[in-house]
Amino acid sequence: MPTWRRWEANLMRQDAEKTRYFQLIQDMLTAIPKELRAKVMIKPHPLFLSYLGSQKTVLDSYFVPELSYDEALKETVLLITDYSSIATDAFFRGANVLFYWEQLEECLAAYGEGASLILDRDTIFGEVCYSTEELEELIPKYYLSPQSEEYRKRYRQVVEFDDRKNTERVIELLRKDGFVR
Repeated sequence: MPTWRRWEANLMRQDAEKTRYFQLIQDMLTAIPKELRAKVMIKPHPLFLSYLGSQKTVLDSYFVPELSYDEALKETVLLITDYSSIATDAFFRGANVLFYWEQLEECLAAYGEGASLILDRDTIFGEVCYSTEELEELIPKYYLSPQSEEYRKRYRQVVEFDDRKNTERVIELLRKDGFVR
């Protein structure tokens, strides 16, 4: 589940397989051991699929458009992403997360001056990989393994509430501010 790259939208419409976004997904898949590939679900950003249209790709058999993101995350035991915020949801649900940052500097430059990540070395709640070799090495280690206490601690630095009462908190704030009664 990598994040969307808006600067690739036009190329995506013409030939999705030529985009760096597509290459990133393909690199992630290549790093997954062959014996685990039957369990892989690729859930790209919804804009990717809308721009893809009727184009056929070599990854089509891994796409799971029939599953919502919520349903896919319920089944996820290991999420591989770049820097998508979906990582917080997956980790909350108990999955380990591997961050694949091979294209990070390129993407930050494309987002523009001042772009940065919320996560850093002190708060990231998963391993960071900069090559497919690193990713390939770490997948077996984290697949079906429990989350480490160190990563849970880091996650709590980023996510203040994980008690499943966010809706109640939002409603209470809306009441307090007079938006709802």
